[in-house]
Amino acid sequence: LGRVLSSNVITTVDVPAFDRSNVDGFAVRSSDVLGADEELPRLLRLTPEILSPGRVPEHEVTCGSATLIATGGMVPRGADAVVMVEHTEFREIDGQPAISVARMVSPGGNISFAGSDMTRGETVLWAGQVLTARELGVLAAIGCAEVEVFRRPRVAIISTGDEIVPPGQV
Repeated sequence: LGRVLSSNVITTVDVPAFDRSNVDGFAVRSSDVLGADEELPRLLRLTPEILSPGRVPEHEVTCGSATLIATGGMVPRGADAVVMVEHTEFREIDGQPAISVARMVSPGGNISFAGSDMTRGETVLWAGQVLTARELGVLAAIGCAEVEVFRRPRVAIISTGDEIVPPGQV
């Protein structure tokens, strides 16, 4: 913190590293909720998992299904959008858990795609930048624990004359 970078920092990873949900809701195929509204909601059966951040999906979202997902959760295969939980209601289909979706969502809706913040090979910090909390956050996000910085300057003042006098004297 407070040091000055002596060389550029180039990321070797994508941030985020995977497609992630921007909201709490349900990972869906956007084609399954096309035209959904409060008058004509779409019914989708739920897969048997809950995707919290850090959990890798085990089930694919197939036609007519949805997966409960938290903000930051990894979007499962087959899903191309996330419907906000506020636009759904819990239901049952033949005794199995399901949701009714009262609002459609476009492909890519409510998803941050892999590399959308920082892309592998991108210069994220430049030589000469002062390392503030923001820059340290960038370094943490790309997994960089050490960087090259300039040595702090050493400064000394040596009086060689009579220009320094005690306070109050002229």
